[in-house]
Amino acid sequence: MDQEDKRNPKNWTEEERDRVVGLFQLLLKIDKRQNPDLYKAAKNRQNMTVLDKDGEEVIL
Repeated sequence: MDQEDKRNPKNWTEEERDRVVGLFQLLLKIDKRQNPDLYKAAKNRQNMTVLDKDGEEVIL
């Protein structure tokens, strides 16, 4: 298979998919150690409010 085919994840082997997933697992683990507050569950709905592209509040 040439490199062009590897750009599409549907053409990856199981080993290649496992490597990509493993990389993201490692990155999340490292980020959770450095920023544990970002991974805590919200205590109330107020903490789950974000702004959309127009600046309007959206409750998740």
